[in-house]
Amino acid sequence: MNQEKSLSNLYNRLLFVLVSLALASSFWFYSNAVRIILSFILVIFIYSVIHTFYPNKKFHRNAYLSFAVITLCSQILIETKPSFLGKPLLVILIGIINLSFLGLAIYLIAEKVAQADRVNDDILKGGICIYFLIGIWFGFLYDMIYFLDEKSFYISPLNHQDIAFEPMYYSFTTLTTLGLGDILPVARITKVLSVLEAMLGVFYVGISVSRLVSLFITEEMKKRD
Repeated sequence: MNQEKSLSNLYNRLLFVLVSLALASSFWFYSNAVRIILSFILVIFIYSVIHTFYPNKKFHRNAYLSFAVITLCSQILIETKPSFLGKPLLVILIGIINLSFLGLAIYLIAEKVAQADRVNDDILKGGICIYFLIGIWFGFLYDMIYFLDEKSFYISPLNHQDIAFEPMYYSFTTLTTLGLGDILPVARITKVLSVLEAMLGVFYVGISVSRLVSLFITEEMKKRD
């Protein structure tokens, strides 16, 4: 019971952090410093959720904690962009670390949601967290690609002034199939990834989230009866 209550609170907090990250990516104050702070908070809360999955497995908790620390350090390198980060292999390695950390979190949370005996509001929030994590995962991927090749995206100038590439903003507008058109994929790989993300966003909401909502409503109706 204590574990379920703890997990419920963590899902609430993680969802708040994920929504804040998605919203912050669209505003002017989304600077490198803000990215680092949000990345730190995101990694901490993701680790807290995964930590709850393994209350009696110290090795799993410590292994994921090490993974979280490495991910945070690599994210700081990406945002600060030191001179030695110009080597493509190093950028790719850091990108793989970040993507692996998030990908593993998505898998573990999805497994926890799928194994739930009944769907309550906590499980529903966990399913929504997965949706936001998918958007962030693609955002990290776009950021790595743009870091390696700035010509992979075309960014429409604002009032004849160049604007910075915002990977999270582009990822979430693609995931929701909003597609405002201010950032366009140009390279073949970015076109393919953008299409895949848009399809994944539609299918996940249409199948997984709608299924969870349906089961949640069924559980609520059973309680009333």
